[in-house]
This record gives sequence, structure tokens and C-alpha cells, in this order.
Amino acid sequence: MTDECASCSGHINKGFLRIMDMLPEDIIGRDIMRFFCTDSLNLFHDYYREALVTGNPVRFDSLHAATAFTIFLSGWCIPRYVDGAFNGIICTFTDISEQYTTKVKLSESETRFRSIAETATDGIITVNKSGEIIFWNRAATFIFGYTGHEVLGKNIFCIMPENIMNDHGKIFAAPEKSYTNDAIGRTVEGRAKRKNGTIFPIEISLASWKIVSDIYFTAIIRDITHRKHIEKSLQHSEQELKNLSSRLLNAHEQERKRLAYELHDGLGQILSAAKIGVKTMLDGKKKQKVSDRKPSADNLLAVIQSAIDEVRRISRDLRPSILDDLGIIAAINSFCIDFERVNSPITVSRAIEARDEDIPEQIKIVLYRITQEACTNIVRHSHADRVTVKLSSVSGAIQLSIHDNGTGFDVQAIQAIKESGRGLGLSSMKERVEFSGGVFTLTSLPEQGTTVQALWPQARTAT
Repeated sequence: MTDECASCSGHINKGFLRIMDMLPEDIIGRDIMRFFCTDSLNLFHDYYREALVTGNPVRFDSLHAATAFTIFLSGWCIPRYVDGAFNGIICTFTDISEQYTTKVKLSESETRFRSIAETATDGIITVNKSGEIIFWNRAATFIFGYTGHEVLGKNIFCIMPENIMNDHGKIFAAPEKSYTNDAIGRTVEGRAKRKNGTIFPIEISLASWKIVSDIYFTAIIRDITHRKHIEKSLQHSEQELKNLSSRLLNAHEQERKRLAYELHDGLGQILSAAKIGVKTMLDGKKKQKVSDRKPSADNLLAVIQSAIDEVRRISRDLRPSILDDLGIIAAINSFCIDFERVNSPITVSRAIEARDEDIPEQIKIVLYRITQEACTNIVRHSHADRVTVKLSSVSGAIQLSIHDNGTGFDVQAIQAIKESGRGLGLSSMKERVEFSGGVFTLTSLPEQGTTVQALWPQARTAT
């Protein structure tokens, strides 16, 4: 207790001596203000003056005492009256050092948590047992579109409607059972709602924790929209790969079948005729005059030449020798000339703006096969009479374009045919181009012709 005139200590109890670890003579008669550190002195002076001026008790808290060791005090400044006359100030003090230290540590821990949570890339949301949002980090704002001010105090189901939250909705249905709910501690997928109303997929991990008897839930939420798109693309690619494998096996079998027919019906028949011719000559050698043998020999030579031509044709179909001997430019030019000759009245215009050395070896056969397949499709389906073949090389990029003025078609309808497992011609062209690192495009409209284009953006660097 201080006297009525100044802030000098007039009476102290043992409790204050124990807190301050001082003797009575160290305190009595001295200014009470000297027992506070500089950072708390002005505060206590203001509390003390307020009690003195107003005549009302004034509470103070967490003031730093000036002792050899750290002590924090809280208490009251209470005006004392005797017979209605002011008789000094009673100051009560409570040592709250332990509570103050705990409070500081908690504050530091909260600051660290907020720093981590605010810089996290995943949304972090904390709710109480009623589902009211009490924490909302910046990533959650980015994911959902709501600011913290818009959602704090609101129910979690404003952003995660119960009808699309899978088994997470039941967490808040029975709070007394929530702490042991099966969803706690697991990472599961669900759906959530953005501020603009769109529903999107999320991955959510839930943790629960208690303070005394209150239960809280923290959710770590990740927007997995991009991942879902990738998964869908991978599933589509896997299906495409399965379809491709099936079509490749079928194509190989069809190629073997075609080659077997050509060998049997073409070359086999020619060789059989040659065999009969030779046998006939041998059987009639003694009966025939020398002059009669020449026509038979000429006929046999013609048959043998047909066999040679047939072998060359089959070989050219399997792998054109001109491609290896003279290069891709000569091979495409030769093919276009032969195609125009065989498929009259179709005319073929060529615009070759590339050199053989500009084109990587692995792309040359692809260019030839695309040209071959595209022109075959023109004969079969387009009813065109003009075809333009363009091959160019610019800044390392290789581009092949084949356009016809035929009837055209609905590309989407053709794509549907491809999805059903048919349409091997278009699929094989697309797959040849993409497997060699290129981009395949097909454009067509009814009565406006068709353009097949293959582009290798970085053909040279790819080699």
C-alpha cells in the first residue's frame, strides 16, 4: 500500500516480499515505480494515476518487474478511503511469469503455424465441432475464390455441400463421435464448390485435435483438377495404345495375307507358266526343228521377265529401292509420276521446297508412306481430278501437305469410325507421324476437298 501523497510504499505483505525476493527495508519508504522495468514503468504509472484521479479500481496485466530474474506481474490499483477520506492506493500483485511465458510461446507457435500455413500451396482450413470456419489460408482463397473475411465464422458446407462431400458430411453430424471417425487421418478424394458455383475435384486430408473438451478439425485440401485431366489423358492414351496394338497386329496379318496372295496368284502363276514352258521345250526338243524353238524361247523369256517385274513391284511396295538409291525427293517425284500415269485423268502438282540432306533418315520413309496412303485414299474415296503434293523445309521444320479437290467428308464421322476400330488408313498415317515425333492434321469439308498435313517442328534437332 502506498501513502496518500506520493507513490511511496507504506506497507507490504510477505507475499510481495517472496515474489520480489527482497527484504522489507528494500521496499518500505521507496517509490513503488522503481520496482518496474523501463518498458513497464510508464504503463504502471498511467494505471496508478488513473486510480488516483478517478477513485476507481484499475487492473493491470503482464508488467515486467525490475528484479534480478524475469518476473511478470498482474494486479489492481485500488484507491483506499478511511472515514470517507482518501488514504492511499492499495496495489495487489500476482506473479504470472509462468503463464506469461506460456502465452508468449503459444503466440510464437501460432505465428510460426500461420507463417507455414500462409505459404503452403495446399489449402488449409480449420473448423470447430459445429463446422464453423475459424482459419482459412491464402491457398484456400486461391482454390475456392473466397477471402478469409468472407468465410470465417461461416459453415464449412457453404463451400463443400453435403450432397457432394462423400463420407465427410457425417463428421459433423455427430460431434461426439467425430474424433474417432474413420475419415480422420485418411486422404480421400471428394468434390468442392468454388465461389463462382463450379464443382471441382479435390484431395482432402482431415486431422482432429482437442483443446480441453473442444474438438477442432483441420483439413488440408488440394485442387486435383489438373491431375484428373492428366489421368483421363493417360487412360485415353492407354486405350489408344491398346487399339493401336490391335490394329498393328491386324495390319501385319493383313500384310502377310496380301503378300501371300501376290506371291501365289502373281509370281506363283508366272513361275508355274515358266515351268510348263520349260517342260514343253524339253519334251519337244527332239521333235522340233531348231527354227521352231525360237518362238517358244521368246515366250518363255517374256514369262520370266514378267516374273522379274512382279518381284520388283512387290519389292517396291515393301521398300522402294529408289528411296535408298536416289533419296526421298526423287522417290516422291517418281511416285507422283507413276500415280498420275496409272490413275488418269487425275493430275498431280508437285511443290518440292526441300533437300534430301534437310530430312532425317527416319522421317524419309514416313513421308513416302504418308504420300502413298493419302493418294490411295484419294483414288478410293475422293473422286478428285487434281492433287497437290507439297514438301517444304523451313528453319529445321519439315512439312508435307497433300490436298485434293474431291468430295470431302465429315471429319468427326470419320473419327467415330476410327474409334470403333476401323479406318486403319487414317489411323496408320496419324500414328506413323506421331511416333516419329510429328504432328498430324486432317481437314476436310463436304464438297470442299481434303488436306492431309504432317509437320515435324524440330526435325533436324530431333536427329
